[in-house]
Amino acid sequence: MKNIKVLLTGGGTSGHVLPVISVSKKLQQKNCSFFYVGSKKGIEEEIVKKEQIKYFPIETGKLRRYFSFQNFVDPFKIIIGFFQSIMIIKKQKPNVVFAKGGYVTIPVVLAAFFARVPIILHESDSVMGLSNRFLLRFAKKVAVSFPLDFYSKKISKKIIYTGLPLRFDFEKKTDCDLENFKLSKTKKTILITGGSQGAEFINQIIFQILPNLIKKYQIIHITGEFNFKKAQEEKLKLKNNSENYKCFKYLHKDMLCALKLADLIITRAGANTLFEIAYLKKPSIIIPLPGAASDHQNKNADFFQQQKAALILRQNDFSASELENKIENLLSSPYLLKNFSKQLDNINLPLAADKIAELIIYYSKK
Repeated sequence: MKNIKVLLTGGGTSGHVLPVISVSKKLQQKNCSFFYVGSKKGIEEEIVKKEQIKYFPIETGKLRRYFSFQNFVDPFKIIIGFFQSIMIIKKQKPNVVFAKGGYVTIPVVLAAFFARVPIILHESDSVMGLSNRFLLRFAKKVAVSFPLDFYSKKISKKIIYTGLPLRFDFEKKTDCDLENFKLSKTKKTILITGGSQGAEFINQIIFQILPNLIKKYQIIHITGEFNFKKAQEEKLKLKNNSENYKCFKYLHKDMLCALKLADLIITRAGANTLFEIAYLKKPSIIIPLPGAASDHQNKNADFFQQQKAALILRQNDFSASELENKIENLLSSPYLLKNFSKQLDNINLPLAADKIAELIIYYSKK
């Protein structure tokens, strides 16, 4: 088999990057070479370089659904990024492009189409994202995370159900000890995460009930950068119980251990986190982002609700004290926790990274 060279792209959040890393590991096992094209100083650059993958930064512009003066500037950035991508493709000569989503993919995919390089997209959510909807027409196939009946029949010929590639660590027998986070053996652990960028609403409501929670439980709280300083200030107020509260801006390699050690997870409805929860059979409280722009999170949460695999709370329908009661009810009921774990068995988790790697190799020969 000839050496297959793959251009990888995707960015904006870790949810757009970590699945690409998982696919790259499978491509490596199949003796393929690859490189990554992403935005300058985006989260993808930090993650990709840690994996020692060759990285090419380009200018990128964001597609916004609201008025901003930046909307007048960003089209020029996309054009610059397009020509930068053309030069990278001309020099690196990839056989195929794998694009995960995020605004950085737009100039890259357009350049690949112009250069007649086959394109494979992947969609994490149950509702196709803005960039993937735009780029769909240029792709050979779109791999999707949810069953096919979640997506429009108009695109049925282009989509293929592969599932979502979980971070590569999930395939390893990672030993996680309570000492990883200096946790007690006698207290149950709550993991709170809003994804790589944090969740303002969840953070603020947790701060309100934090003094009560840490009297009985220990908490791993991933705040995102914006609320991390506030979390540190709240930790200082806890005084004698402060050792029960562990706050972090973001976890990368230690995230798997945080998930494994948790007795309960409170999270938004990003697809990556939800499928990781399903894989580990962890009970969870899911609070999807509200609003039409976050329809994908509501649909993702609906899927778990249909399977009776999580407790779903809508952001505008509960108070801090009600969330505290829900947490207490769950963690004091072994039956409820066990039932959620059991229902997660109903969620199909195909070998997504393997399937996508095979799809990439297939279209590289076309």
